[in-house]
Amino acid sequence: ERKTPLGDAGGRVKPSIIETGLYGQLETYLTDDLEFTAGLRWDASFIPKKPTYNALLEQELGIRNDVAPANLTNFQPRVNLVWDIKGKGKDILKIGAGGFVSQFTTQALTMSHIDNGVNYAWPVIQVGQQYADGSGNVVSQEDLPVPNWEAYYEDFGNVPGEEYVNELVQKGIVSSDVPAYVVAIDENLKTPYTWKFNVGYYHKVNDWLNVGVSGYYNSTINNSYYTNINMKNTPEFTLDQEGSREVYVPLATLDEGSTSGDWLDARISDKFNQVMLYTSADWANTYAALVLEANMKIKDGFVNVSYTRGASKGAVRYTSGNAREYHYVGNSYQGFGNTMKNAYDLDDMKHKFLISAVSPTFHGFNVSTKFLIIQSQRFHASMHNRFDIAGVGTNSSSTNYIMPYIFDINGPGLSEDFKADYQQLLDNTSPEYKEYLMENMGNVAQPFDGLHPIRTTWDVSISKGITINKDHKLTARVDIFNVLNLLNSTWGGYHYISNTDLYDVTGFDVANQAYNYKIRQNAGQKYYTVNNPYTVQLGLKYQF
Repeated sequence: ERKTPLGDAGGRVKPSIIETGLYGQLETYLTDDLEFTAGLRWDASFIPKKPTYNALLEQELGIRNDVAPANLTNFQPRVNLVWDIKGKGKDILKIGAGGFVSQFTTQALTMSHIDNGVNYAWPVIQVGQQYADGSGNVVSQEDLPVPNWEAYYEDFGNVPGEEYVNELVQKGIVSSDVPAYVVAIDENLKTPYTWKFNVGYYHKVNDWLNVGVSGYYNSTINNSYYTNINMKNTPEFTLDQEGSREVYVPLATLDEGSTSGDWLDARISDKFNQVMLYTSADWANTYAALVLEANMKIKDGFVNVSYTRGASKGAVRYTSGNAREYHYVGNSYQGFGNTMKNAYDLDDMKHKFLISAVSPTFHGFNVSTKFLIIQSQRFHASMHNRFDIAGVGTNSSSTNYIMPYIFDINGPGLSEDFKADYQQLLDNTSPEYKEYLMENMGNVAQPFDGLHPIRTTWDVSISKGITINKDHKLTARVDIFNVLNLLNSTWGGYHYISNTDLYDVTGFDVANQAYNYKIRQNAGQKYYTVNNPYTVQLGLKYQF
């Protein structure tokens, strides 16, 4: 793939966006013991310059790219209540709620001005691909240009332009009508909006002990993501053995040796490659957490203990560096939202237990420590080598992931050899990966449904304060991070699940319209690593 400037295109693109906002807040006491805070914020964004109009895009796909969505209704009410229930400072109830709007993402706007399908061509050439002129010639490595990145960075004018495209056309490698890659903004694009709610109750047991319980819930709507609107809306056929998984390339393009479909055959219009629409998700990204905590005061030291049970679901995978889509494709490409709205997030945190403490001062010494137990980060089964069995694009500007179908080991249609390999994997893989497979059997694998094992971290600090005179003080400090690893070089690490690729695709059964798979016996293995060995940090602070 190569983005090639046409005509006078190239150089810097400087799209602009105008943002403004207003905020007002009221603070008062409704009673002597009830503090009330309310606020209202309004934000608006305007795009003064539209991308260059692409008439062919509207003709082929019925979408205009010269749009400038405006967000004028982003009103964000906020309220907070703090109630001293008995007026003695021993029982406090806190309730808060409010709306919060994100800023408009300028990266997508910039790319919509560059990749408008008018100023650049995007020839896609692959080794082994047939020449476009019908000669029967096959693209070889010698047909591909050798990039000179240093020259490109030195002067954008050195980037191959129309002459390069014309050369490809003359050789017959590509057609005279080179398909374009387009980034367009949805004319109805909305700015992500988050509703946040929290409630907490805190009780002072006595002079040295406080306890509390709090709950949090966030819901973000209109998260932004890219989707390819040049992908066929209806499949060419389905894989009945995989829960009627949709395949978007014609059956005739696959043979017994096929392990992937070619996404070029899944386009609605061959006048374009991918047409990435930057749009708003129609499902919410949610976060919920329950926090239990206790705070104990011991002379001039303290001990804080907390436990958090959390869950985060429905996130949209989005990269701000490249205009790429990140679809986790289950039964269908268009069903991405249905797949993700109930899926956990990659960085979901399920359990967190934290102890932090500072000892009372003893002969000028203080010892502080932090001990953390956490279970977060998720995994799922995947397809080895990103095999594109659905033809949606997995190794191009469409960075999609095909979720494998988890066959029921006792289900019909499986060969005895496949069942034997399957059972061998279940017998030898990690308990976490086995549990994931068992829970997903008979369905397309759920993204991020597996949970990595618990991890622990222990840090310790020791400080000594020396008073030189009433206005001068010297403090020496030693911080030890990952104490367990200091005690033993094999401690202080963590276990994780790796090699989650479940299948190799070995071919395609044309008669039965089914892919052939081979179980990967190293899938889901549990490994141990000490990723962050101990660190000792020395410090001196002089106060005067």
